[in-house]
Amino acid sequence: RIVESYLKNKSSFDAHAFAEMDSWVFPLYFLDFESIAFAIPKYPNLKPYVPVPFQFSLTYLNERGEEKCWDVLP
Repeated sequence: RIVESYLKNKSSFDAHAFAEMDSWVFPLYFLDFESIAFAIPKYPNLKPYVPVPFQFSLTYLNERGEEKCWDVLP
């Protein structure tokens, strides 16, 4: 579906997935993290190209649309 949208230069919209959001219960929490995979392991007991998380964020969203974000970058 994504490739087809790209080739036709048209946006893709999944009405079923969008409607599913109506069943979500507030407050909502979104966890995001970034990782890196070293060719030469940086830490003991790791193999090459094993993803290592290095940055995290947690976003809180309440029913009024107010959000708060906590970031951790060690």
